[in-house]
Amino acid sequence: MSPDEVDTQSAGGLAEEARLGLRAAAWTPEAGPQRSFRATLCFSPEAEVLAGHFPGHPVIPAVYLIEALQAAAAQLEPALGELLGLRQAKFLRQVLPGAEVEVRGRLEVTPEGFEIEAELDLSEGRAALLSLRCSRRS
Repeated sequence: MSPDEVDTQSAGGLAEEARLGLRAAAWTPEAGPQRSFRATLCFSPEAEVLAGHFPGHPVIPAVYLIEALQAAAAQLEPALGELLGLRQAKFLRQVLPGAEVEVRGRLEVTPEGFEIEAELDLSEGRAALLSLRCSRRS
C-alpha cells in the first residue's frame, strides 16, 4: 500500500466493509486543486444480501455501490455526514460478486454539506455514474 492510501481496516471502516460485503477496498487521495480520490472495491460472493439479490444470479445491489462511494469519500472528509439525495444515478452494467470496481471520484464542499461525483468502472466498461449530496456532521 502506498503512503497516500488509506486502509479502511485502520480508518474505522472495518464495520462498514463487513456490512457492505466488501472484501477489499483502498482509498487513494489524488493531488490537484479538486478533492479527488480513487478507490478499488471488491464485494464478497459470500455477502448475505446476495442470497436474495437475486437467487441463482447474484448481483451487487445499487444501494451498496452508493454506500461504498459515500464511505470512500468519508475517508477524505471526516465531516461528511448522511446521504441527503442523489443528483444522478445511472447504472450501466451489473456488478457481480468478486468483480473489481474502480472508482474515480471528486468531493466538493457546498453550503448544505458536500457533493460527491464519481465514475465506477469494471474491466469491461463503465458500471455507473453517480452524483450524491451529503450533509455535514456537526
